[in-house]
Amino acid sequence: MTQQHSDWAPSSLARILSCPASAEAVKLFKSEEDNEAANLGTEAAKVLEDCIMFGIEPQHEDVEIVEGIRIALEYVNERIREGYEIYAEKKLSIPNSPIWGTADVIAVDDRSLEIADYKHGYVPVEVKLNAQLMAYLRGAIYEFGERKKYKITVLQPRYDHRDGPIRSYLVTEVDIEWFDNEVKWAVENQDVFKAGKHCKYCPARGACNTFAVYISNMGHSALAYDLTNSHTFDDNTLARLLDFSDLIPGWINELRKEGLKRIFNNREIPGYKVVTGKVTREWGESAPENLPTLYEKHGLPTNAVWERKLASPATVEKHFKAHYKRQEFKDKWEEVKEYIENKEGGPSLVKDIDGRPKYMRGSEFGELPASGDIEL
Repeated sequence: MTQQHSDWAPSSLARILSCPASAEAVKLFKSEEDNEAANLGTEAAKVLEDCIMFGIEPQHEDVEIVEGIRIALEYVNERIREGYEIYAEKKLSIPNSPIWGTADVIAVDDRSLEIADYKHGYVPVEVKLNAQLMAYLRGAIYEFGERKKYKITVLQPRYDHRDGPIRSYLVTEVDIEWFDNEVKWAVENQDVFKAGKHCKYCPARGACNTFAVYISNMGHSALAYDLTNSHTFDDNTLARLLDFSDLIPGWINELRKEGLKRIFNNREIPGYKVVTGKVTREWGESAPENLPTLYEKHGLPTNAVWERKLASPATVEKHFKAHYKRQEFKDKWEEVKEYIENKEGGPSLVKDIDGRPKYMRGSEFGELPASGDIEL
């Protein structure tokens, strides 16, 4: 399975097409730490590839990967039954550009061409004009030739999206022309920095002046209202501020990481220094063997050394899924479910693409007038 991508990787293309200079800038800010979510996604894609290539059921120690791939595989098998030829992890490139990468799934027949991409994470992925999938589609058109019908599909079984775990978009000739123009502009303007919502996961944003100016202007714009007419901001202003706040936490972390990096490289950040973190206490390796003896020696109950509690229902379910095959699991799990109590979570603010039903409020919240005006 190919794991490398170009500097203009399709997975980063939404950012690069908006900010071409970021493709080069991020090389200075690549994290050396393992990204657990990305690693899980890579493992899941490998499982999907093996299932398609060898016609096997998904096999992995992580039962969530198995369940997710099983849903994706059902979709792929449906394409096979419809007569499509399937390619897994095929390298594709776009001529006259630095863009190339490997598509998870390509389904092709004489009239149609479809790109399907598996997403294992919880960050919602929109399918309409998705830059990554459009890049794979453009590469596939060069590879297989033009067709009458084009489709791109996101397979995201673990996120509760309002449009379901499998979301597709029919790509038009106008869409392809738009994408070609976006790529052409980016290739011709590789020194251009442009900030926006696409910066949210950019590794360079902790040192990017363009993003700092953007985030400052965004906050100022959201709060630019006439205080003589209203003492509280209206609903539209709140929506803009929520969009603004969505970009802040990650940026703060990147700023602190940039400060650490610069100080470690013998630079002076006025007013800041690096110190050793607070000392935490942990039991040594010999404690489990010797501590109960000391308890007994001093007349303390030895059972007080250990703390026991039930694992969460989710952990227990994962163990059952790993131990029993699919149908047998369903039967065994019925015996466990009677001990589980479902408790409703508190209200949580999310984007409206979330597939969960709206929370029906009671009298637990006060309410400002919709205009935002209030007497203080």
